[in-house]
Order: sequence, then structure tokens, then C-alpha cells
Amino acid sequence: MRKSLWVVPILFAVLLFAGAPSLMADALPFTYNGDTTGAPTYTSAIGVTAHYVTFAFSVDTTGAYTIHSTSVVPIAFAVYHDTFDPTNSSTNWVGAIPDAVPSILDRHLILPLTSGTLYIIVDSGYSLSDVGSFSTTISGPLGAQLTPITAAEPGTLSLMLLGIGLVLGMRKRIAQGHAPTA
Repeated sequence: MRKSLWVVPILFAVLLFAGAPSLMADALPFTYNGDTTGAPTYTSAIGVTAHYVTFAFSVDTTGAYTIHSTSVVPIAFAVYHDTFDPTNSSTNWVGAIPDAVPSILDRHLILPLTSGTLYIIVDSGYSLSDVGSFSTTISGPLGAQLTPITAAEPGTLSLMLLGIGLVLGMRKRIAQGHAPTA
């Protein structure tokens, strides 16, 4: 095989992994920040319609984990496993903050989480007018790590498809005997 033909599989691999989800583990505690302003809406399992933001992750150690969220507006959050369906918010529900917690600006929940399971935290307000920024921290067993799961942006996927098309086109040109010139 000519040296120039090695470029095609290497470029293809780079483009393929550029659109792959992020799978880098982070030590606990892990904090993420978000904002529900202008976010999509859903109706919670208790019938409240609110703006929401999701955060997907998995953990490497089975055990008790604390999820703590603070905000300048009334906040709520629920945890789901495997998938979250905003049109059916009771499906795959794992737990949510209890309504009896005194401060609605500072909430926490302790849940048993299983290693390797996908979890989704849904941060939201208690009404459509409860929007704003929040900060959520996840802590757990000593030495445990959390892996955020982020999907590729639509723009990244478009560029990846364009790149694959260019690679395949170049490969076809090379196969037809039209070697690229420098």
C-alpha cells in the first residue's frame, strides 16, 4: 500500500471520534452549572410544567451519592436511569427532591447509584416563571469517578459527515488512478 493511502483510514478515525460522546471520567465531587432560561419545557411527574435542563452521567462505583443543587430561583431536580422522556416524566424515574425540604433555593438528595448505569438529572423550576442559573454538585464514595455523557453537537455531526464524504471521494479518486498532487 502506498504511503498516501494511510491518510484515508487515519483521517476517517479522527473524524469518527470527533463526533463521539465525551467519555472522560472526573473525580468526585463533580460540579456542573446550567441555566433554565429559554430551555425546553416538560410536565413533571407531579403535574408541574417548567423549563428544564438535563445532565447525563454514569459512575464507576456502586454506592450512595449526594446530589446538591443551589440557585437564586426556586429549583427542583429529578433523576432518571437509561433515558428521560419529557412527554412521560414518570418513566425511568429514580428519585427526586422531597417537597418537605425547607429551602427551595438549596436542595439535596441522597440516592443509591449503580456502576455503569446511565443516569440523567433533570434540573427545573417549580413553574414556567422559575428560570435562571443553577449549580449542581454530585459527590459519592471515596475514590469514585463520574463520567459525563455529552452528545455531539449538530454542527460537529455535520462536519463529520462532510469529512467522511471528502475522504470517500478522495479514496475513489485514488482508486481510479487520479492521485492527489501537492
